[in-house]
Amino acid sequence: MLDRLSSAARLWQRWIEPIPAVVDDEARRQARLLASLLLASIILVLVMLPIPMWINQRPFWQNPESITGLIGVIVCFIGYRLSREGRRYPAVGLSIVYGTAAILVPALTHGGAEGLHALYFLVVLVIFGNLFLPFRLLLATFFLQVLMVLIALNWMPHITFHEALRPLNFNVFTGLIVVLVMLHRSRLEHERAQKLAESEQRYKDLIRTQRDIIYEQSATGEMLSINEAVQPILGYTPAEAVGMNVKDLLHPDDFPDALQFLERMKRHEPPTPINYRLLTKSGEPRWIETHMTPHYQNGKLIRMAGITRDITERKQAEEALKQSEERYRIISELISDYAFSYEVLPDGSLVDEWMTSAPLIRVTGYTYEEVKDTMKPLHPDEMERVKELQQRTLQGEETDSEHRIITKSGEMRWVRVFRTPIWDEREGRVVRYYGVAQDITERKLAEEALKHSEERYRIILELISDYAFSYEVLPDGSLIEEWITRASFQRVTGYEWEEINLSQSLLPIHPDDQHLVTDLMKHTLHGEATDSEHRIITKSGEVRWIHMYRKPIWSEDEKRVVRYYGVAQDITERKRAEEALKQSEERYRQISELISDYAYYYRIDPDGRRVREWITGSFTRLTGYHPDEISGENIAILIAPEYIEQLQEDRHRVAQGESVSREYRMITKEGEPRWLHIYRVPVQDENETRVIGYFGVAQDVTERKQAEAQKLKLALEQDRSRLVGQFVLAISHDFRTSLATIETSRYLVERTLQKVGENPVQAKLDTIERAVMHMGKQLENLHMVSSLTNSRPTRRNLNQLVDAVVNEQRERAQHKELSLIFTPMVETLWVIIDEEKVKLAVQHLLINAMSHTPPGGQITLRTYNSPQGILLEVQDSGNGIEPRDLPHIFDLFYRGDASRNQEWGGVGLGLTIVKMIVEAHDGTLSVNSSPGEGSTFTIILPGEWDVVGASD
Repeated sequence: MLDRLSSAARLWQRWIEPIPAVVDDEARRQARLLASLLLASIILVLVMLPIPMWINQRPFWQNPESITGLIGVIVCFIGYRLSREGRRYPAVGLSIVYGTAAILVPALTHGGAEGLHALYFLVVLVIFGNLFLPFRLLLATFFLQVLMVLIALNWMPHITFHEALRPLNFNVFTGLIVVLVMLHRSRLEHERAQKLAESEQRYKDLIRTQRDIIYEQSATGEMLSINEAVQPILGYTPAEAVGMNVKDLLHPDDFPDALQFLERMKRHEPPTPINYRLLTKSGEPRWIETHMTPHYQNGKLIRMAGITRDITERKQAEEALKQSEERYRIISELISDYAFSYEVLPDGSLVDEWMTSAPLIRVTGYTYEEVKDTMKPLHPDEMERVKELQQRTLQGEETDSEHRIITKSGEMRWVRVFRTPIWDEREGRVVRYYGVAQDITERKLAEEALKHSEERYRIILELISDYAFSYEVLPDGSLIEEWITRASFQRVTGYEWEEINLSQSLLPIHPDDQHLVTDLMKHTLHGEATDSEHRIITKSGEVRWIHMYRKPIWSEDEKRVVRYYGVAQDITERKRAEEALKQSEERYRQISELISDYAYYYRIDPDGRRVREWITGSFTRLTGYHPDEISGENIAILIAPEYIEQLQEDRHRVAQGESVSREYRMITKEGEPRWLHIYRVPVQDENETRVIGYFGVAQDVTERKQAEAQKLKLALEQDRSRLVGQFVLAISHDFRTSLATIETSRYLVERTLQKVGENPVQAKLDTIERAVMHMGKQLENLHMVSSLTNSRPTRRNLNQLVDAVVNEQRERAQHKELSLIFTPMVETLWVIIDEEKVKLAVQHLLINAMSHTPPGGQITLRTYNSPQGILLEVQDSGNGIEPRDLPHIFDLFYRGDASRNQEWGGVGLGLTIVKMIVEAHDGTLSVNSSPGEGSTFTIILPGEWDVVGASD
């Protein structure tokens, strides 16, 4: 009975289940409820269809109730089909329309109180709509029903409104209650939907940010939804992936596994993660790991939700590790006699993982099964040491050891075992260690034979060197003395070999050379042959020099130096000779540097190559270059190009045995040109068959060259000045003669006119007189220019000279209403000058200042001492000088103000004369002026000064 009921329930569930396309849970629930009600209605109506025919005893088509019921079955069946397709709103609407018509038509047709009782059932349709329709549709349905009743009553005049009022009020009142309940439920559902939407949005955001693929698929494998992580992993956009079937993405080789996994879920077996390959959009296979959650309905798998992680890189790493371990086993078998691996459990016990069986049999005679988890081949005397090394390996230390084994045949052999631990950071311990073993029996036998051979070698070495030795180098870098030529060692050092503390030093090395020997020992232990010269302190306290040669022996099997040999030679006498030579050469260099600007020595090899052996440090001070910056190839950066050919020629001559001396122009590193005079002297070999080198000294002759150039320049200037002076003297003589004639004639004319008593041309005669005086002054200036070369310098007090000029010009300054002030320095200022010429220069500066200073102005003269020399300043408050005139005011015949009158102006010689006089005394003349602010002329002369009270 229960089985029948269960079968009937499953059949009923299958009839009301929506189609798979309806995926929303709420939509499926509503569709099942609506389909259940409509299917039940169909069954109920079909059962009741024969009743009217049986009661009325009339055929089917003569019974309105039966026809109405049949129409209801058809309408309910249509609604039933729509509901299973998920289209519940059309199904509910169709059902309500039909139900309303089915109630109204009979009720309004029959009329009367009994017929109108059917109207009470209209509220059932409102309650039915409340189950499936949203609030607004339900409200519209309710008002539509009321409107249909009112319209129908209006069409049925035989039914009064009073008769329909009671069922109408009942429907309105009950319907409003249902509507209000629906309103409350709608609000609750709206709030729940809003929260659900927010939750779904957070869920979508979470899914969108996931790097793993999150998806939902149907039971047939069709993709229903998927997040955006599908694109970076498989290359498909979410829009492209939705609707695709997983079968289209699966790698063909993994399809059976995926199908088997699906069948297990259909059987309700607990889901487990599955790894398989998917093909990307470009066809590339990628490994994924999927965790799925099935969704069942009535015991049937309807859809699956899953999360997929890309594990391609992990799979590749696992595959690479697998291949690496396989290669490791193969390589281990090739490069060693046998290899093995042990897993280390947390309690420290070992689990044998694998061992290369064939090599093990070849070396020990035992099979893997015979020695597994035992130490059977190990020699009993080696047991404790091997266990100790094994414990060090379990602590994370790489170890290797050489020990004896006993083969299955009873033969004793030597093996070398290397052990490498694998440390797990998460567990904080060694979880595994690998080992390789090498049969070194032949090597051990060879070493024993070598030991006997080396004894003979020691004897020979003692004969050909001062002493020799051999050390074995252990894996940890420590040394074990194998042998040493003891007698010769004692002869050189004074020590017995047993007196040397090997842990501190190999020899009684001088403290200053300890670091050198230590560094070279490191190179030797890394496989590099080394030699060094260092000092030792003998037992008697004497310092001696040793030349030590060290030769390492590299083991390709162990990849390290396993031994090194050494021979030592006593080079004390040679070192002393070299030190004496060095001191001699140092004294020579110092003397050379004292007597020249720099000195050097070049060695000439038999092939003609020149090698500089030493050069004094003053080379850098003179040239700015370090000696290493200058070579034969780039000598052009030091020697001027025009002297390169001469330099090459001189080098060739000295190499032929000729002493050479020449001057060259060079350019220093700062770009300054200088002159060098270089002397080269060749050095012959003992047989005087060839030049083996040459010495050179260089002298800086720049100042001499500059002095010679200046002397030549001065000579030319003096010749030019002498010619100009002769020309000016000749011309000025003629001018003076003519001026004297003009002045005499002017004087006679003036006397004659005075006797007559009339003087109408007196103004013109005054003009002629002024012009004659002006021309006389200019002739004096020309004469001064021509006589600048004929100076007679004496030691004079500049303050007294300036004071005299100021007193001479004071009347002229007062005539022009100018204030003339002289402020001398308190100390006496001594200068070596031609007094008349310097006095003339000061006069010209003072006259120039008065010429350009308007009445009421001030002219100030000052003298003082400065680091540059003795200074004289002439400052006026005049018009100043235009910027365009400043560069030319000292030029010959230059007149910035062409409008000046003849009384104060000139032809442009005044400032030129001042400049020539100052420069003739090795001084300088400068001006500082701005328009409208006056001018300041400054003369600087070489000299000295005394404190107050100093005498001449």
